[in-house]
This record gives sequence, C-alpha cells and structure tokens, in this order.
Amino acid sequence: MEDLEISKVNLDRNMVIKASAGTGKTWSLEHLVIRYIAEKGYDISEILAVTFTEKAALELKSRIRALLRETINESSDLYSRRELERLRKAFTGFSDAQIFTIHAFCQSCIKNYPFESKAAFRTAIMDSKDLYREAVLDYFRTAEDDLDTCYLSFRKNNKEFEDAAGFFVSLLENPSVLEAEDNTVIPGKEDVAKLEESIFMFNNASGPVYQAVRALGECVLDSGTVENISKTVKLGFRDSTFEKLAALLRLAASSQSLYEVFSDDFISDAGRLRKLTTGFIRGKGFDPESLDNKSFYLVKAVSDFFNAIDMFADRDENGSVINYLYHNIAGFTFIKKASEKIKSIAERKKKSASLLDFNDLIRITRDSVCNPDSSLNAELMRKYKVVLVDEFQDTDLSQWEIFSRIFNQKSHVMILIGDPKQSIYRFRGADLEIYFRAVESLSPVSRCRLATCYRSAESVVSGINDIFSRVFSYTSGGGHRINYADVRSAPENKVKTDAITDNEKAGVIETGIEILGLENNSESSSKEKISVIIENIYADEISSLLVNGISPSDICILMEANSDCISMLDALKERNIPSVYEGDINLFESAESAQFADFLYALSQPASIPVLKKALFSDFSGFSQEAILRIEKATRIERL
Repeated sequence: MEDLEISKVNLDRNMVIKASAGTGKTWSLEHLVIRYIAEKGYDISEILAVTFTEKAALELKSRIRALLRETINESSDLYSRRELERLRKAFTGFSDAQIFTIHAFCQSCIKNYPFESKAAFRTAIMDSKDLYREAVLDYFRTAEDDLDTCYLSFRKNNKEFEDAAGFFVSLLENPSVLEAEDNTVIPGKEDVAKLEESIFMFNNASGPVYQAVRALGECVLDSGTVENISKTVKLGFRDSTFEKLAALLRLAASSQSLYEVFSDDFISDAGRLRKLTTGFIRGKGFDPESLDNKSFYLVKAVSDFFNAIDMFADRDENGSVINYLYHNIAGFTFIKKASEKIKSIAERKKKSASLLDFNDLIRITRDSVCNPDSSLNAELMRKYKVVLVDEFQDTDLSQWEIFSRIFNQKSHVMILIGDPKQSIYRFRGADLEIYFRAVESLSPVSRCRLATCYRSAESVVSGINDIFSRVFSYTSGGGHRINYADVRSAPENKVKTDAITDNEKAGVIETGIEILGLENNSESSSKEKISVIIENIYADEISSLLVNGISPSDICILMEANSDCISMLDALKERNIPSVYEGDINLFESAESAQFADFLYALSQPASIPVLKKALFSDFSGFSQEAILRIEKATRIERL
C-alpha cells in the first residue's frame, strides 16, 4: 500500500486511507477539501465530511476555514485566478460547510427534508437517559408477572436496584449489544429455548430435572449415608464434610423451582457432590451396585440429578464440568424479555412527546434512503458530490447503508478514512466486517496509507513498533486478518542531543519504551500497597525528567481508573510537581473546591478560631501547622 501524497490524489476516484494514530489525518482531510474546491469547482456545500465526535467535527471545521484563509492570503501563486475565486467563494460562504457527526448529519436530513424522510414535524432531540430511566421504572412498577425466577437470576449480578435500572438504560442506548449474532457472551437461541422449556416443565411437575429432584427427595439424605459411601469407596471426605454434603443434597431435594436447584451453595460444592455418582465411583474401581441398598439408591439418585442438570453445564476443553450457566442464561432471558417491553414503553413516551433519540436519527434516515418510494436518496445525491467519512472502522451496518445508498455511485466519490486496529466501538454495533465489505465494494478505488507519525518522538514510535509488531494479531469475524503495520517517526521528532550512545554508533535506534517488573514476595501485599509503589516510581521518574529539562506539559500518565489518577495526583503534589487531571471528575467534588469552600466559610465566620485555622491550613493560604501555632502565640489569630 502506497503512502498518501495529497498533491497526487486522483480526485475522481474513491479512496480508502488507512491512518495510524498521529499521522496527520486531519491535515490530509482539510487539504483534500481545498483541492476539491479549487480544482473540481465543488461548492463548499457539496462536500460532506462526517466525523465521529462533535469535538472532531468542530476542529475539522475550524481548520478547513483557517486553511482557506491562509491559502487565499499566502498561497495565491500556487493557484489560478479561477481557482482562487472558488476558494474565496468557499470562504465567504463557509457557513454552508457540511461537516457533521453521523447523528448531526441524520438530524439535518430529517429537518431539511421532512416530507422525504416522513419524519414528524416539530420533533425534538433528547438525551435518552432520563426518558429511558422513566420507562425502566414504569416497567418494574407494573411487571409483577415478569418478575419470575429468571428475574431473580438477573438480580444475582445486579443486587442493587439502581444497578439493575442503570443496566437497562445503557442497554436501550446501545441495543445492538443484544443483536450481535457472533457475540460469544450472549447465550444462543437454542440455550434460551432449552431453558424456557425446562422451567415450564419443572413448574408443571414434569421433565427430567423435576423427576430427578423428586427421586433425590425419596432417598435417605443423612450424614451417615454419605459417610458410609465415602468410607466404603474411599472417597477421602473428611468427617466434617459428611453433614455438609448431606445438607446440600437435602437443599437440592427441597427445590421448588429451577432457580432453587442451582443455588450458590450447591454450585460451589458440586465438584465434591459429583463424587457420589456412579460414574465417579466406577472410575475408582468400585461397583456401585455392591453398596447397601440405601447407599446405592442415593448414588443412583445423585447420578440422575447431575445427568439432568448438566444440560446447563459449562465444560472445559476436556469435557469436564467447570461451572453451570443456568443463571447466565436465565438472566439473559429476562433481559431480552424486559428490554423489549421497556423499549415499547419508551417508544410510546417518545411518540407522545414528539421526541427522537440518537438511535432514531440513524434509523429514520436509513429507512428513508433505503426505501425505493422515498425521494430522500435522490435529493441527497443531488446535494452532495463527495463524502469523507472519518473513523470508518467504527461504522455500523445502518450507517454504512446510509452512505452506500447515497454515495456508492459512479457519479459520486467516497473517501473512507480509518484504521481497523483502532476499532473500539463493537459494543455500540461497530463491525469490522462492515469496514472490509465497504472497502471491497468501492470501484474504482485508490488505497493508500498515512504512516509517518508526527505526534511522538522517534524512540517512542520505535518502541511501539517493536512491541505491537510482535503481539498484535487479530482476525475479524469474517476471516480478515489484521496485522500491525509499522509507522515511522517524522524527522523533526528525532530528539536532538550532543551525546551519542553506543547503540547509535552501531546504527541501532533506542526505543522509548521501558517495562518495569515488580517482584512481589509477600502474599499479604494488597493492590493498594502495590499501587503506592508504582505511583512513587512514576513520581520519582518524572522528577528526574524535570531536572533534565523536560516540561511537565510534555508528560502524560495513563492510569487504570479515576481513583488511581487521583492518587497519582497526590504523589506528584507531594513532590511539588504541577499536574492536571483530565477525566470524568466533578469540579465541586475536588479537594480544591472543598478548600475554597472552607476559605469562604472562614470569611463568613471570622470569630470562629477552629474555622479560621482550617482555612489557614489550606493550599490557598499556604500556612503550615507550625506557622499557625506561632501566629496564635504571637498575636490574636482573628486579626488575620
């Protein structure tokens, strides 16, 4: 695949650009837009650019406008008079620029073409969270008949109701999670059907599990019987285990539902109970039928019981049972049923209030452009001449159907920019197979790549190449192989230094990657203790970098969780290293906000010595504890 050279791009061909991180993707997009305006004569309103986030859309719009101004003022000798006039027209009419997120593009289609899209007039776009939460609460208030044993299985992983409600809200915002056919986490249709049939039969006093439970209840389930079997067959059970296993068998025998059959206590000890089966006993070289009648009937009943419930077993590669999936399948069954009803409630609420959510925007636009009786497709084909789709690796099927229906024509040009190895939104319906299918459908098409990293130093780029070229290898669901392709560092990113290392003399580039291994010889070392060690290592390393002339703003630290970031900030603060946390944190929950509140409270309560001391001890005042004591002894502290 050749490197992209903007000046040599054939503007009449479709193009697929594979762009690694930091390789000048936005720069390339804005210069392509300039070429389409100047050389092809396209109006700014005839070029559609679709990006993934609002921030990216605003940045691209700002940069294209700035480049237009710069080109008109400083590069007039590179363009003909006619081309400059086209660029000036684009600059003065820049308010017509068509740069959107996918949702904003769909919204503009619905708003500007209400008859063609057949969308309701006066609709408002909503943040779906509040409405979905209302729908979830409405469902649970009226869903008494649905709150069966499958609901109990669902609540095992969502013990707090707020967690359960939040789960359904996130599910409704990303409905494609339940629609992914190749999702190995989601139970298959056959598993769900098998579970529903088993529950129905058990509730109607029939089926293999029900019969096995009843047969188990007819046996003598005391510790003496278990002890006799264990010592006769030499199972190796301790004396303290006999009553525990007998109690678990009594618990299973008293089950009034499948949910009770798969109790946590039974599942956790199923491995030991399985030793009381005929198969295991025969494996010990002992004939079960030689046991006394009471023991044999119990062994046979336990065997029949496991044979019945093993339809829900999770097995390893050798076929051995390692767990039971009943609650997983039952929980999913409830999720599937409840989500459909909650969605129906939410749809009614949206319709009555004339509201649309972001998923509706894409659905309505897709349905309209794919409908042969709709004129929306023809209107959009007339409006646009070229489309540039950024972050295409995270496109889902509905989005691709929109683009392909409008732009995958000989009269239009599609430019798809993406990088399969950066696809991270599968949980929202993104599908790499869509990427490969789209790439293969474009004809004629030019394929090129951006492979020069302008963001990172040469040593960092070299280190990333070295690591990921060894470990990165992925195959999509359709069998497309995705390998890591090395990128190179821009020449200006080579760190200038007078010192020449032995590696450089030998022509070897030193990588900027250092992997630290921590030896943990103490089993009592908690994650918190290890985290403190790591934070101190980072802080010490940063201190040495700052001494050597590196600026704090040149350093980025990535942590696993928000709480880790806060702890890291404290470690840096102890060394007087300025740092900023860029993450999901409420300003009013920060330590600085609390200290400022203490300061304001002290101003309102000047007569309160404890309140005043607390304010003086904050970072705003900068007084140490010793300084505050000296002031208190030397003068009346309230005078401050």
